[in-house]
Amino acid sequence: MQWLMDAIGKREPLFFIDSYTTKDSVALKIAAESGVRAIRRDVFLDDDPATGTIRQQFERLKSLARRNGIAVAIGHPRQSTLAFLEQALPELGEQGFELVPISELIGELIRNQSLPRYSNSTSMRRRELAH
Repeated sequence: MQWLMDAIGKREPLFFIDSYTTKDSVALKIAAESGVRAIRRDVFLDDDPATGTIRQQFERLKSLARRNGIAVAIGHPRQSTLAFLEQALPELGEQGFELVPISELIGELIRNQSLPRYSNSTSMRRRELAH
């Protein structure tokens, strides 16, 4: 992991997104030690590709965004995931959410000095936080 962080660190403005597939992940710790901007996903949308599971994980993502102000999701370009997102994403604005590029979210967290909480590819935030 160290060689990867060293390579990312030499290529500003790159950053690292930890997929956090195991609770024993050391990626954020090594990123922080290396001075690499990094964030951990909050939700894995489609570890199980069933539409019902994707819907459940998407609802979890929205719940986390409501509670924390932001939430980060990752997923695969699977047919079931893409079909679900094509239907669900247009409704986010009406529900009070804003889809933002992860690079914008990381920049905002750095400016607000709250990245260490996430030094925790789609990111979402409640609309009222977007000024």
